[in-house]
Amino acid sequence: MLSAPEFELASAAAGPLRLSDLRADGPALVLFVSEECPTCALTLRRLAPDVELLARIGITVAAVFEDPLEVAARLARRTAFPGPVLSEPPPFEVSRAFAVQSLPTAVLAARDGSLLARCVGWDADCINELLEKACLAVGAPALQVTDEPPRRKPGCAAKSTYDADTLRLLDGPGGPDEVELMFERGWTDGLPVVAPTRE
Repeated sequence: MLSAPEFELASAAAGPLRLSDLRADGPALVLFVSEECPTCALTLRRLAPDVELLARIGITVAAVFEDPLEVAARLARRTAFPGPVLSEPPPFEVSRAFAVQSLPTAVLAARDGSLLARCVGWDADCINELLEKACLAVGAPALQVTDEPPRRKPGCAAKSTYDADTLRLLDGPGGPDEVELMFERGWTDGLPVVAPTRE
């Protein structure tokens, strides 16, 4: 059985966290996500109601974002995700160590550090299998995510799959003109518009 690569990343609440911290009380379900991927937001929203219950029985559900910490914390708030929120900086070595190609990717690490299973994209049946394995490991009855559609949804390419030049283009200046975008979307009555400010 493969071992889960150890990592240490900045977290939104408690300073740096290691994978060994996340699996100290039992299995850890680690979600690799990004703000730019709608399927990631869906995954966080769907799992959010169960995160605290899982934590009480010894299963940690954590989100590792391929985004800056403030962006990660903002999406966690918007999706009501209460689990640990971590931020992975470029060049996304943790995602590469876990062979993450697409976001979201969920990996289940056992308390002993072995990798038990993974799911790619939003797949409710696959997530239920991961939760069943995690609950079995702590001697708890299996928990299932909501039956709300969609049951499956593909994700987005992970930033860890991009080369350095592509990442610079994505993160560099020269983004769209916010005022022009507002006009294109019809967010004006003909009078001047002001772009929204950052939170």
